[in-house]
Amino acid sequence: MSIRFPILLSCLMLLICLASCSREGPELPQQPPADTGDGTATVREEMQRVADDPEAIKQLDEWRVLYKQDEQGSINEVDFRTSFAAVDFAVLKGLPHVVTVLATGTEVTDDDLAQLAPLKHLRTLDLFETPISDVGIRHLENHPTLENLYLFEADVHDEVMPVIASLPRLKRLKIIRTHITDAGLKHLRGKTGLQMLDLKELTGVSDEGLAHLAGLTKLRYLVIWGRSITNEGMQHLAGMTELRLLGLDDTLVGDAGLKRLAGLTRLSDLRMYQTSLTDDGLSALALMTDLAKLKLRGTVVRGPGLAQLAGLKKLTHLDLSETLVDDVGLSHLAAVNSLVDLNLWATQISDAGLEQLSGLENLARLNLYENNRVTNDGLVHVGKINSLQWLHLGATGINDEGLGQLASLKKLHTLNISFCPGVTGSGTAMLQEKIPELLVEQ
Repeated sequence: MSIRFPILLSCLMLLICLASCSREGPELPQQPPADTGDGTATVREEMQRVADDPEAIKQLDEWRVLYKQDEQGSINEVDFRTSFAAVDFAVLKGLPHVVTVLATGTEVTDDDLAQLAPLKHLRTLDLFETPISDVGIRHLENHPTLENLYLFEADVHDEVMPVIASLPRLKRLKIIRTHITDAGLKHLRGKTGLQMLDLKELTGVSDEGLAHLAGLTKLRYLVIWGRSITNEGMQHLAGMTELRLLGLDDTLVGDAGLKRLAGLTRLSDLRMYQTSLTDDGLSALALMTDLAKLKLRGTVVRGPGLAQLAGLKKLTHLDLSETLVDDVGLSHLAAVNSLVDLNLWATQISDAGLEQLSGLENLARLNLYENNRVTNDGLVHVGKINSLQWLHLGATGINDEGLGQLASLKKLHTLNISFCPGVTGSGTAMLQEKIPELLVEQ
């Protein structure tokens, strides 16, 4: 009996252990520790981060190249534009975390672009006035991370556009003053992720080329240029309803063309310098209630159409320079109290028209250059615009006596009085006594 009891007790304990193990299940493989939010995961990543080559940094310093660093101290932007010495992009091999490269000048070569392939984080390449050719651009083919490619006066042609189109993450493209034509633009048809496209001063781009862009409906920034762009071409832009900025400078777009764009209601910046736009075409602006900047410089606008601006409550910048806008036209701006910057250089206004501006409570910049019918009498009204910070009175008919009307403008920090023979040092000194911080430009 004394022997059997211990045996029974041992069997009972074994059964209890087996049952307990069955309930808990099999032991699971050990999982890696989760990120606790205390920065330990980041620390592990930083331990694996490749450091910049000290010799590469030393070389940048010797070349006097400007660079920026990220939060971890790695160089992420290299600006070769600041160097007066010949530079070599091979130095970038020692800087594996570079995101942005900027360069200019004849020292930049096609071979330099071959050095960009190892940069696995490169997102922006900005080349200004370089001799880069099609050969150099081919080194960028299928670059996996490049998002922004800016080329100004590069020697590139239509033949290289398939290479540019091969960039899988391309979002922003500037090909200003290059040799790209309508034939090259057809390769952008499939780049529906493009958000910015700048085609300024491309003499070979016409309405036909714009047809290739019609499907790029995610564009937010589009600049086109030249006398081969007409009202007919605007039909290809009508579906780009995400556009925030549209540049049509130096085109033949007029009233009919702008009316085709009336549905671009998200536009905040519209540029129509030296186009054939008249007052009649301004009716298309009525629905563009997000407009903040409007350039009508050098158009055929005279003034009556400016009444269409009354509903643009976000309009802050208006350029009417080199137009035939007169005092009657200026009267329509009295209702646009949101204006901050108004350019009236070389218009047809006089002292009487300036009275319409005296109630613009937010106006900070006013350009009256080359308005010879503006005299001391007009400055009575200008002196009531207490928000003014910058004022151009060059080549007007004012004199020392008129400057006294500006003494109440305590926020005024810059005054230009070039080509005003009636203004003397005595007059400006008197005004600066009233406004001590005032800078007078002559």
